[in-house]
Amino acid sequence: MNKIAVLGLSLAGLGMFLPLLIVKANRLVVGNSVGIFGLPMFFLLLPLLFLAFFLAFSKIKSLALMLLGNFMFLLLLALLSLSSRELGVNPISRVAPASGYWLLLLGAWLVAYAGALGMRQLWLSSLGIVFGIGFLLTGGLDYLSVLREYSANQSEFWQELLHHIQLAFAAWVLSSLLGGLIGAYAAFRPRISSVALGLANALQTVPSIALFALLIPFFSALAKNFPILETLGIRGIGFAPALTALTLYGVLPVLRGTILGLQNVPEAPLEAARGLGFTQKQLFWQVQVPLAVPLLLQGLRLAAVSLIGLTALSSLIGAGGLGGFIFTGLGSGAIDRVLLGAIPTLILALLVNSSLRQLEFRLIPRGLK
Repeated sequence: MNKIAVLGLSLAGLGMFLPLLIVKANRLVVGNSVGIFGLPMFFLLLPLLFLAFFLAFSKIKSLALMLLGNFMFLLLLALLSLSSRELGVNPISRVAPASGYWLLLLGAWLVAYAGALGMRQLWLSSLGIVFGIGFLLTGGLDYLSVLREYSANQSEFWQELLHHIQLAFAAWVLSSLLGGLIGAYAAFRPRISSVALGLANALQTVPSIALFALLIPFFSALAKNFPILETLGIRGIGFAPALTALTLYGVLPVLRGTILGLQNVPEAPLEAARGLGFTQKQLFWQVQVPLAVPLLLQGLRLAAVSLIGLTALSSLIGAGGLGGFIFTGLGSGAIDRVLLGAIPTLILALLVNSSLRQLEFRLIPRGLK
């Protein structure tokens, strides 16, 4: 019995009894839930669920489960496209997947994953996701509420996405340099390292919104007393205070990773290097830093991912970013607008996390993996 496939089928079965879609006359009103009896085409899934349930308890090869799970995933996307086109004919109406649909989609993916796991080819479980991306790019899901919101704000979306990436990247670079330099200096000085980590930890206890607010009068005073700063764009609100706050928040993971990485280098390779006549500079760059790489890279990755999320708050002080969609959507009760900011932020964080993980895997010496 394939327990993962059974779990997926249980979730999919539960999803059939829950609302599948939410239909709203416009983006602001409360929508009506539509279940399987309102969407007869979703009954096409029933024979596939029974077939998958049979396969999960049989000894048939995992290939069948993998193919069936991916086919169910693709079918769900097609049914969502057809249903949204049928229900969202009015240009101002909104159609969004409900809880039942998400459970069905998760169940289909788990069935595909169970089959791919049995084949020891986990990448095969992502075929349905690849189809979904293709469906999205070819306009198959254009009638969904969040994509209609995107169509209405397309130019603004790309502009704010660019601002979000620029601000998060600039803060990550600065926090990496600051945390790395302080960490490298403090790692071999116990008193300084404890003070540096204590200050960084104390800073993390300050709520992010409070820190943004505290920096506004500081930068306002700077701009007032030094007019040249205001001509450079440094004022109480905007890019400068947002970048400063984000940089301060990004320092701790880098600082901690640097200090712990350098302090936990084994003594044996250090003694061997000294015996070979290494200078202190050679010892640092050729022995200590390479052996500290795992924790160094982990700190950089944690800082990057956390900064992408925190950058959403920068819109509260006029620095732009995807957070603008989130907060204006919350203020007007437009959930589609909230999702237009939240979903890309989540995807961006996942992509950065995955990319830096791959970089870790390639840069960490084989003996330390």
